[in-house]
This record gives sequence, structure tokens and C-alpha cells, in this order.
Amino acid sequence: MSKRDLLNYPRPVLVAQYIEYAVEFINAYKKLESGHPPSWPRYFLFCHSIELILKAFLWHTLVDETKLSGWCNSHDIVKLFATAYGEGLRVDDSVRSELELLSTAHKEFWPRYPMTKSQQVFVIENFDSYLEQLLTQVNSAIHPSITIE
Repeated sequence: MSKRDLLNYPRPVLVAQYIEYAVEFINAYKKLESGHPPSWPRYFLFCHSIELILKAFLWHTLVDETKLSGWCNSHDIVKLFATAYGEGLRVDDSVRSELELLSTAHKEFWPRYPMTKSQQVFVIENFDSYLEQLLTQVNSAIHPSITIE
């Protein structure tokens, strides 16, 4: 879907789909065995769910098309958090600071392609509770009366 298509799509439906996809990615992450760290498929599923959750919040809150198109195709978790905070997202500081540690790996596609240089890689399972908190807090901001199981 192009940026233009996204901008013309009904917002409530788009926001709901982003949350739904995030939950599906989280569930898939949980079903895969961790094996020998890092499990790159699990890493990708985990990080992509963060991206989707933050984008759901941004689709929910942003109205300026210029601002929307600026992060539409971004995979930068730090940038997405900064934009979401600028638009009123409030999550625990520990949630934001911990999940931002995964930004480099996600935006540089480490889980998707073999790395040719040595890099520090975080054990993804250490971030489970932060992801759950992010999902809960963003969902509460978007849909105060609906809880996700």
C-alpha cells in the first residue's frame, strides 16, 4: 500500500488493523522456540510488533499529512517513539528506553539478512514485559474501554 493509499484509508480501520497485526506478530513470536540466541525470526517478529504498535498510535493521533508521510515507511523505533511522544503518547520511561535499544537492529534489518560485521545483540526475551506494557498502554490510549488479552 502506498503512502497515498494509506492516507486515504479510513483511519479507525487502519488503526485497528495495525493493532491486530501487532498482536498477531506477538503471538507468532511467542509460538516460535527461542533456540540459541539470537533467533532472528523471533527478533524480527518482536521488533516489527513494536513498530506496528507505535504506528497505530500515530495513525490514531496525527492529522497533518506532512507529519504522517514523514514516518510512514520508517522502521526506526527511536524516531517512532519520539514522534509518538510528541503527539501525546505516555508510556513508562523504562518501556521506552528499553525498547529503543532494539532500534538499530530493526532499522538496519539485522533479523532479515546475514550480518557481515560483529555487533552487540540483545537477548530479545529480556524485553517481553516491556512489549506487553507498550501494547497495553497504547491500546488504552486508543481504545480506553477495550482491553487486549
